[in-house]
Amino acid sequence: MTASRQSLRLTLCWVLLACLMFLGLGRGLWTPDEPREAEIGREMLGHPGFVPHLNGKPFFEKPPLYYWAVAGSYAVAGVSNASARAVSALAGLATLFLLFLWARRAASDRAAFLAVFMLATSLQFFQSTHWVLLDPLLMFFMTLTFWGAWERLTGDTGWWSLAALYGGICLGVWTKGLIGLALPVAGLLTGGREWFEVGRFLGPNISGHYRRYPVSWTVEAWRRAG
Repeated sequence: MTASRQSLRLTLCWVLLACLMFLGLGRGLWTPDEPREAEIGREMLGHPGFVPHLNGKPFFEKPPLYYWAVAGSYAVAGVSNASARAVSALAGLATLFLLFLWARRAASDRAAFLAVFMLATSLQFFQSTHWVLLDPLLMFFMTLTFWGAWERLTGDTGWWSLAALYGGICLGVWTKGLIGLALPVAGLLTGGREWFEVGRFLGPNISGHYRRYPVSWTVEAWRRAG
């Protein structure tokens, strides 16, 4: 297959995936989670800050990153159900793109296409990326984290793999709190001896990042809430 035909096929595949990801985003919100998450994003748009609010009261259950993203979507496309769900859809599409790049680097183009096809057509993935839900954004950051860890494990010493690893963890924590740290640490410690060595080496630095960013957000949140 010529390079131009392969490029055309790749482009068509991503166009189809984008259509799939943005299909049906404008339907009514489903209780109990979607109305709450969409409203918190709307209030974040009206009153930006580090502390999310629900019905005018501080909402301390989740960090602000996801709600910043929803507020940004509202600011660009207007307040609507589709705008609220667009964050999850974009996170899902970005996760598929990361998976494609990772699988192609680790194996082949064929393996990358198969990996993306399997994930994109799984029921849970399709469902979560079409809801007003912060999990797809966390999924993107965790995929970035484990790709960075895999690159370090396979001998990459560049700055980008370390940035992917640490950046994914920090942004994951800003998205869903401690679970953004617990998932990658658990994965590193249980993924075999080589992964355990990576986890042990990175542990102190990960701990330092966690103290610096999420804990500082928590202190600031409580301070501003009075």
